[in-house]
Amino acid sequence: RALCGDELNVWSGNDDNTVPMMAMGAKGVISVASNIVPKAVAELCDLCLKGDFKAATEYYFKYADLYAKLFIETNPIPVKTAMNLMGMNVGQFRLPLVDMMPENLEKLKACLRTLDLIQ
Repeated sequence: RALCGDELNVWSGNDDNTVPMMAMGAKGVISVASNIVPKAVAELCDLCLKGDFKAATEYYFKYADLYAKLFIETNPIPVKTAMNLMGMNVGQFRLPLVDMMPENLEKLKACLRTLDLIQ
């Protein structure tokens, strides 16, 4: 990016790096969380593109626990589990993927409840 400037498009590869990456010129994020909170991810990126990193940082902290919980186990297990819990019915896992460990499932559910995404 230092050599190419705006001729090279860069995106964050992790939701938890979106704000700092966009502060350094990234165009957006390849997001897992957008499957769960698409509007929030779009608004966060829009704030960054507008240069309002203070507001973007507030969005980040609102969803930071979700970003962490979506990687508490191997991707895509947590995101698919969350989508099923939210009623999106994305189906079961195919081997070698398996259901979440019960203690991690409870952590994911608690996070989703905190964000009012499930009851």
